[in-house]
Amino acid sequence: MMETGRADRVMRNSLDSFGATRSGCSPSSRRILSLVAIHLVILLSPPWAGAQELGANLRGDAGYLGYTVWEDAKTIARAPLEIGRIADITPEQLLIAALAVGSVGGMIALDGTIRERAKGIDDGSALALQYAGFSLVSGGLVALYGAGLWTDNEPMRHAALSGLESTVVAWGIAGLMKVGFGRERPDANKGPYAWFQGGRSFVSADTTPAFALAEAVAAGFDHRWEVALPAYVAAAAVGVGRMGRDRHWASDVLASAFLGVGTTKLFNYMHRRREEAAVQISVSPQLAPRELGLRLDVRY
Repeated sequence: MMETGRADRVMRNSLDSFGATRSGCSPSSRRILSLVAIHLVILLSPPWAGAQELGANLRGDAGYLGYTVWEDAKTIARAPLEIGRIADITPEQLLIAALAVGSVGGMIALDGTIRERAKGIDDGSALALQYAGFSLVSGGLVALYGAGLWTDNEPMRHAALSGLESTVVAWGIAGLMKVGFGRERPDANKGPYAWFQGGRSFVSADTTPAFALAEAVAAGFDHRWEVALPAYVAAAAVGVGRMGRDRHWASDVLASAFLGVGTTKLFNYMHRRREEAAVQISVSPQLAPRELGLRLDVRY
């Protein structure tokens, strides 16, 4: 009986050892692997992973956004005084503007036909398109800023902040245009030519910021097609969703696209010009036979 008991204990110990091997590793080994994993995460973390540097980046970006908004507000307020610079508009810019206005005008003639086809989208699907599209473009802006933080890329972060500013401005302009044009919505059943009647159809306050965000994301990633294409498709989905719910005409959506994209492009242009015009001071040593000095260059 004693030999049998001893044999059972040996067998149980062997089975326990085998089970530990099958389960992966012993508790001490698992602790070692955990420590290794933690060290790998620390070693592979980006340089800004420290809370102090991250806080400095966030404070700097907040300061940049505040400064940019203030300077843009002053630029917009002074815009009437710059009326003389209209002569600086290039023929290419005039052509683009004419094509945009002409395409919206041509779309108005097709509004009725497109509305009948858009009615085939059920309300649930239209709402899902609208929410999904806006979630994607807004998530893209967050991803752009996050990528700028992760890689310590200041221009990417500033592009995201500029996109946020232009989106808010585009949304405000869309609201003013609604009041100014007073176009009736499709579900009012007054037809596509019911303008200045107190409606709120032209332009879409949902589609306009979606396209402003899409352009911001595309510009932040240097307009690479693998980023720009999904961003613009997502913004278009917002417009299709609004049409499917019979809240906007196709021409409303097209005009919203031009307005949203144009607003972001304008703000990016303004910020780029401001950065180029900023005073640049450089100091370099000036060495020559029997001469020693410093050279000061100021560019503005």
